Amino acid sequence: MSQFNANALRHPRCQWEIESALWRAIDQGHATACNAAGGEIVSIWHDRTRIPALSFWRNGMDVSAEFRKVLRATQ
Repeated sequence: MSQFNANALRHPRCQWEIESALWRAIDQGHATACNAAGGEIVSIWHDRTRIPALSFWRNGMDVSAEFRKVLRATQ
């Protein structure tokens, strides 16, 4: 079972927060996307020397593959 709520990720506020965190991670190397209550959705790391350059972390675990899959399903 997915640890990400696809319906919640469809919410415009949540999508804005994730996109904003992606841009901050590209600029600063790391950013955290938070929900409206201030809880962490996911931490985003950007490393130009790795492929893929963006990785997604939650509770100290790499959840990149699962998070990408859920994000693609919400479009």
